[in-house]
Amino acid sequence: VSDINAAIAFALAASIIADLQGRAGYPAAAEVTAMAIDPLLEGTEDDPARAIITVYAARAHAAGGSDTIALAMVRDGFALADTLEKADLTLLLVVAQAEAGDVAGALDNVDRRVDGLRRMVALAVIARTQAEAGDIAGAMKTGALIAEDDISRIQAHIDIALAVGAGDDAAETAIGLASEAADRSGSSIDF
Repeated sequence: VSDINAAIAFALAASIIADLQGRAGYPAAAEVTAMAIDPLLEGTEDDPARAIITVYAARAHAAGGSDTIALAMVRDGFALADTLEKADLTLLLVVAQAEAGDVAGALDNVDRRVDGLRRMVALAVIARTQAEAGDIAGAMKTGALIAEDDISRIQAHIDIALAVGAGDDAAETAIGLASEAADRSGSSIDF
């Protein structure tokens, strides 16, 4: 692809398709879709574009179950993000790292590299990722790291409840915590 914007759009679309394929139980198809992004990295000299495509490729490989490839791409992406000083890129890389199964590394990178609102968003996504992987206790612990009055805390606990499923005690606890966070944030969300 000769146009940088077209390359980024293709990588984004392919990463979304790979995510949907992985969630639907077709990791091999997700990996094939992820591999369609890889050649874009070889042909991209523009560092910001390369960094963005790296994020999308890493997320697609994680959806396909190729965590080793995804984590290697995350490391490359962090090197580019540090050079470019791009906070939004760092946030996306932390998310890709968690999705590739390296939750401890993602949490460490949140502590070292992400601040403010981006930190709250990153923690909420990591909590969701943990819950979807079945680590409910870890998800609840990560959710507790989000500021009590931040709307990301509401989202984290709703995502945990959805991952657990209705009728489970952990889901009820998560909904209760989401409700408390809504009250603290002044949100008009009613549970």
